[in-house]
Amino acid sequence: MDKTNFSWLCSDVDIEEPRGIKYLGQDESSLNSFLSSTTSMLEEIRQEVALYNVEEDNGEKDQEIQKKFQLLENYAEQLDLLVVEELCQSVQAVYSSVDAEQKPQVVVKACRWLESAVTRLISPPAIVPQHDPDTQWTNEFKPRSGSPIRCLVVEDEPASRERLVHHLSKFGTCDTASDGNFAVEAVETALKEGRPYDLICLDIMMPNMDGHAALQRIRELEASYPLDNNHDTKIVMTTALHTVDSASKSMTSGCDAYALKPINKQAFHEELRNQGLID
Repeated sequence: MDKTNFSWLCSDVDIEEPRGIKYLGQDESSLNSFLSSTTSMLEEIRQEVALYNVEEDNGEKDQEIQKKFQLLENYAEQLDLLVVEELCQSVQAVYSSVDAEQKPQVVVKACRWLESAVTRLISPPAIVPQHDPDTQWTNEFKPRSGSPIRCLVVEDEPASRERLVHHLSKFGTCDTASDGNFAVEAVETALKEGRPYDLICLDIMMPNMDGHAALQRIRELEASYPLDNNHDTKIVMTTALHTVDSASKSMTSGCDAYALKPINKQAFHEELRNQGLID
């Protein structure tokens, strides 16, 4: 089996979402111990990186960080979590080869990837089935058109992303993106194929390209690909409390609504109904 490519660790591109993360064993206590240990160790690693100063001798910090990734590699090996094991091996190899200025970036990326992997082990990504048109909708709400809606969830935090997918999957199909760049690519592809999204949930605070920049670019793309039926994609900005003012400003820049995180299911569904997406 080919090894996973982790070249993004030492490049300018963002992390790739973990794939093939699955625990095939039967011992839940071992898995829970791994998840708990990994979560604690990632916090310790982040603290080490926060104290990293490229102008100082970081020999001890480097050894401590390497030791923690070695431990994580050993834990993953015991549980046959091959992709996690490979990531930890790659981190150690890359960390030893890059200069001091790059080391914090490598570690932060690795931590983000591992956090996403842990989330997937706790709650595997939802598999969203296509809705059978012969099946009656039995939910309190249903798509207004009677057919499934196409959704794009843009969120860099894995748990929030999966939560939104869970809320939306009953109404149709969901694609996901971890930052604004990937969101713009997904929207452009959908427009080129003549299958635009009905709803885009767009987080504001994201790496590489934030929600504001992505919103502007998405609306520009829509103007470049006019559709015969004047399709109206609804964009809902998702935000934490401290960025409500920022989300409100987006209302004048092309978004249709905003929703506070953590998402309240009932309030979120009501907003979708207000936007004409569901009944």
